[in-house]
Amino acid sequence: MQINHTESIYKKALAFVLISLMTACMPDFGDDDDPAPVAPPPPPPPATSDLIVNNQNSTHYVYQLFVRPSTQTSWGSDQLSTYIAPGGTFTLTNIPCDQEVDLYALNSTGSVWWGPVYNRYVTCGNDFTWNLL
Repeated sequence: MQINHTESIYKKALAFVLISLMTACMPDFGDDDDPAPVAPPPPPPPATSDLIVNNQNSTHYVYQLFVRPSTQTSWGSDQLSTYIAPGGTFTLTNIPCDQEVDLYALNSTGSVWWGPVYNRYVTCGNDFTWNLL
């Protein structure tokens, strides 16, 4: 029997190509013992809201603004970085929410012209407006 070396080489090459294609096309089932790591969920957004102080109806300048949780007894520091002119507005961001807050504001002589307003409930995600009269 005579062996054709060329035909034998072609058969081996064809078998190699077919096996390579079959292996490459097989799905990767992964290793069930080592599941892929899952990233932790992002932290929740801070629970805050914004206070809009509306000085549209007053003829006085607002020079100091105080906001505190209603559970506190101290007013803390002035929240204004500048004054609020008559007809103007000011937005104070990051007010703690889903709780009650107290508010008051002073004019240039340090007199309490507005407030105090007690137990104003602040809902998270909803800005609230304090209209000064």
